[in-house]
Amino acid sequence: MRENYLDSFFKSKKPIIIFVSVAIIFLIIVGYSVATSMLRQQLAKSYAGLQSECATQAKNFTDNVQNSNNSIQYSYTSHYSSNLKKCYDLIHGVGVAGVGLSDTLVDISGNKIIIDCESYTSSPSQNFCSYDGVKDTYNINNFNDYIKSYMEIK
Repeated sequence: MRENYLDSFFKSKKPIIIFVSVAIIFLIIVGYSVATSMLRQQLAKSYAGLQSECATQAKNFTDNVQNSNNSIQYSYTSHYSSNLKKCYDLIHGVGVAGVGLSDTLVDISGNKIIIDCESYTSSPSQNFCSYDGVKDTYNINNFNDYIKSYMEIK
């Protein structure tokens, strides 16, 4: 007798049960989509803020370098690496007389030089790159390959 009552109850309420089940699944999907969208927006705002702060720090760092050496004209590119959670300043220097170049990547967050390269047109034998405790000959392609992982945007 009880089985007949449950069968008849579910048969009579089947459209309502299906509708409520579909509505619950729909609400779960919509809620998940809204929550992940809001999280992505919040992360994008946070990343933009970190990039902006990094740009300011890199500019200040480069300005300090420029103020300490007027014989070289410096330009820079800042980059906040979300993977490494660090701010980097890629500094390029050109000697005022055009006699030399310098390329340096600085970890602004850790106040550490990652790689420092110098080249001199008047004395090529003195060209060098210093990184990871190694002093090597200056090669712009090797320099760019070395800094790639620090400057990547993913």
